[in-house]
Amino acid sequence: MQSISKNGTDGIGLQLAMFYLYLLSLPFLALSVKTINGKDVLVSYLTTALLLFYFFMRKDNARIFFPKEAKIFFVFLIFILATIIYFLFFGVVDQKNISGAVTIALYLFFYVLLINIFVLQDKKTIFKYIDVFIIICFFVSLYSFLQAILPVNSIVYKLFRNASNAYTIWDPTMHLGTHKGFINLNRITGLAAEPGLWAAFLSIPLCLLLPRIYYRFRTIDFYIFIGILFPFLLTAGRTGFLSLFLAIISFPCFILTGNKRRICIVLAVIVITLSIFWGLFAEFRFGQNKDWSTIERANGMIIATKMFVANPLFGVGIGKYRLEQDKYQFEGINVAAGKGEYPYSYYLSLAAETGIVGLALWLFFLKSIGNKIYKKNVSIKINTEEKAVCFGLTLAFLSIVFGWINIGGINSVYYFFIFAIISVLCKRN
Repeated sequence: MQSISKNGTDGIGLQLAMFYLYLLSLPFLALSVKTINGKDVLVSYLTTALLLFYFFMRKDNARIFFPKEAKIFFVFLIFILATIIYFLFFGVVDQKNISGAVTIALYLFFYVLLINIFVLQDKKTIFKYIDVFIIICFFVSLYSFLQAILPVNSIVYKLFRNASNAYTIWDPTMHLGTHKGFINLNRITGLAAEPGLWAAFLSIPLCLLLPRIYYRFRTIDFYIFIGILFPFLLTAGRTGFLSLFLAIISFPCFILTGNKRRICIVLAVIVITLSIFWGLFAEFRFGQNKDWSTIERANGMIIATKMFVANPLFGVGIGKYRLEQDKYQFEGINVAAGKGEYPYSYYLSLAAETGIVGLALWLFFLKSIGNKIYKKNVSIKINTEEKAVCFGLTLAFLSIVFGWINIGGINSVYYFFIFAIISVLCKRN
């Protein structure tokens, strides 16, 4: 790490402690430290706020690093605010609009803050942060394994999962028909609100580890990988399974060039399309006794699609899906399985609430990050630690992007931890 004379050794130690505390908070996806006006303040929000002090303690000048992808994110936020003003003109602004815009502004702030912290670090320090993150994920994975072997009403399902205002907390005692998973052990939720979100989170350290095992095999990495993989399987979470599978399938597109890359992209698109169709809709039938979760997801996605088709330009307004959903119910919906309370896809959520413009801006943001990591991968010719790290970040990025097919929001700080590292590492030679 770069030394800071004005803070001295004690100041650097404090800053490291704050950053490690931040990394420790990332797996606590559903832990609220306080509720303000019916909104949960997640523990990761608090630790990220502490990093603000870190930033100002380290900063010697007022210059803010604001890369292209962050500018696109900023334009996305400006568009959201502009649509709120537009809806205000017609008198149809709701508190949900404001809270939705605040969420996006908050994550833009987190993202830019992390970028400006990482840009102060040398490469080895950033690699060390990734190592610490993986180790933390390993230990919380071992903790989450207890949920698989203890009774479903045990306290390990209840600890660290209290953010009921931010999430619908999955309770295995209320889903006795679906609480069994891999090799007939209990499905686990880990520190997330429900199994799918925990699987999506665990796919990130798995992605970071895979290239290490392939390019720079170490026994410790392999054991950590297995230690995370087994709890990942015990979630039986389709969201995480699908995102990891699609990330691995698409990975060659980021390391190949020329015609090989074009062929790989075509094949990846075919596999992705078929996988999404099979995973979400192949067994979906209205009125039949299918898995309630599959039907509920399909209900939400169809409602979101109808909402988008009816409001293609600006959508119904950020945050207003649940307020508007009753207007877009359809004949044959299986209400017993759920009325489609959520879009269950961040992309469909954006389409329904912000229209084609908002969705396009978000896709441009993701494309900008993807382009950056692709160029970095192509430039690395030697089998080095940096190659393994960058390839791992690529897989993690892809896992997040594909995870949003089945995740209806961006309210997890770890997304922007990965994005910020990519933005900074890929800036450097």
